[in-house]
Amino acid sequence: MLTKEILETVREAIRHPFSSYGCYPVYTVLADGTFLCRTCARENYRQISESTRHDCNDGWKAIGADVLWETEDEEYCGHCNKIIESAYGIVEKVNPSKKDHSNKTFAQFVEESLDV
Repeated sequence: MLTKEILETVREAIRHPFSSYGCYPVYTVLADGTFLCRTCARENYRQISESTRHDCNDGWKAIGADVLWETEDEEYCGHCNKIIESAYGIVEKVNPSKKDHSNKTFAQFVEESLDV
């Protein structure tokens, strides 16, 4: 994405903090992978713009704006530590120690559960 398009995307996220599809919250995404809430992106837009235009790796370089669809852990704004809400909430982590019951009959599942 070109620098001009990146900054336009960031400005759009500041002006309209919810997506046009589903009204999901849209956040600014920085080059180091952190998110910025709308308030911090608006208050620091001058720094974001400078860093993005001059390709600086000072923590303010934006790579765009997007919806945080889902996450395994809570995400926080990289500037103010406000919780960044994901569209679908926190996804349960896969625990490899849990037994896989996908290919078992109901009777086998019940029998195994009662053996505990």
